[in-house]
Formats: sequence, C-alpha cells, structure tokens
Amino acid sequence: FQLLNMGHLRSYFTSFFALFGLEKKQDIKLKAKGNLRVLFREWRGRANSGLSSNEGSILLSPEYTVPCVIHLLAHSPLYGDDTRSLNYLRDCLWFYLEPICEQRSSVQFVVKLLRRIRLLNDATVLDEGDPSLQEEADKRLYLVAELALKILRAKIIHVGENEFVGKLWYHPSLFRVSPSADERKKKESSLL
Repeated sequence: FQLLNMGHLRSYFTSFFALFGLEKKQDIKLKAKGNLRVLFREWRGRANSGLSSNEGSILLSPEYTVPCVIHLLAHSPLYGDDTRSLNYLRDCLWFYLEPICEQRSSVQFVVKLLRRIRLLNDATVLDEGDPSLQEEADKRLYLVAELALKILRAKIIHVGENEFVGKLWYHPSLFRVSPSADERKKKESSLL
C-alpha cells in the first residue's frame, strides 16, 4: 500500500515536467527534457530488473505518468477555449510525450491509455448536486486526451490501430470508471 501511494505521488509530481513545454529559454527546456529522459530510463531499468514488486514495477513505467499529465492539464489555468490555450496545451503535451514515445513499444501503450481516459470520469470533482460540474470536468479530460492522440498521430509516423494487450491502471484518486458500459458509450458519442 505504501509503495502504491509513493508511486502515485511520484507519477503526479513527475507530470509537472510537462509545464516545461512553455519554457521560452531553449537551454532550460533542453535540460529539463534531458532530465526527464534520464528519469524515464532509470524507471524502466528498475521496473525491468525485477527488483521491485508487481505494483512497484507498474508504477515505475513512465507511461503510467501520462494520465497524470492529462489530468493536470485538464485542470490547469492553461485550459481555455482559444487558440493560444490550445497551443500551450499542445506544447506541454508534446514536451512530455516525446521522451516517453522514443521507445516504439511505448507508443501503443500510451495510445491505449489515452483512448481509455476518454471514457473515464474525473474522480476529483466533488458533486454538490450540480451534474454540469462533472460533465465539464469529464469533457476537459476527454478533450486533452484527444489532443494528445492527435499530437501522436501527427508527430509519429505510424501510431497504428492495434490493441495494446497489457494491463491498464489509472490513479483511483484522479479517475473513476463510469457506472455502466451504456453510459460510457453515450459519453463518448456525446463528446465527439
């Protein structure tokens, strides 16, 4: 349990690296991206070494930080309805996704995570009798995940449509599954 919580915190705090996508000074931006690459290599090495428990190796996988990035940006003041906001989100997403997707095997995994996020509910919204708050938060998650998918399709030559067959795990404090399959299908069709 403690490892799971530590892994969750590690993933969430690492997601803040995405905000370096807004950095104007190239030397700072390059250094931050280099640090992110080193961190991801270290995590992959520890996860693949077999030294950590099953839950620990899941949380050491850099791909599992992507849902935290999506959640962070969906709740960020950067999120808006104008082109400038969209460009900010795009820059943050690509800054973070590029080092993760340098490994070809990670691309399918990230695509599957992003597709699944579009069907999840935001678990951080406190429902105070106003369903529009939950709908707005879920819509934001959907749109940021969809933007990330579009970025991957544009930047990576072949994203592919094959299903990733690995285990998907989402931070329960950030995401929750919609109550029914019908509701998930309805949600996806209404957000398209």
